[in-house]
Amino acid sequence: MQFSKTTKYAIKLLTYMATSQENSFRSKELCDTLNIPYKYLTTIITTLTKGGILQSSKGRNGGISFAKPLDEITLTQIVAITQNSDIHECVMGFGKCDTHKKCILHDSWSKPKKHIINDFLEQTLQDLQKYSKKD
Repeated sequence: MQFSKTTKYAIKLLTYMATSQENSFRSKELCDTLNIPYKYLTTIITTLTKGGILQSSKGRNGGISFAKPLDEITLTQIVAITQNSDIHECVMGFGKCDTHKKCILHDSWSKPKKHIINDFLEQTLQDLQKYSKKD
């Protein structure tokens, strides 16, 4: 499983927002801080807004903020909204492989894949926020 560039940028954006002291953000500032091309960033923000993760308001006091609490936003949701391919796609790139139609790595990849999906992708932005705090 590989994340698309869009998914990587979305995770970078959301984890930055989650670990920041700010409640609202401006696209231009995010673009400069995160080094994501402006047009690409605004497309990602639109996608995440349509997906119910972010909310955006225009105008002088407008900005981008989370649409729901951080403990309700999982990496699985972010991937589902931003990734064009299925996270269950074959690691060899053969589409979907299963117990009936296996690729050569299917059996050896099965256990790590379950670990990634169950342990890593089920983490919330609040979980990731904890990791960024320095003791």
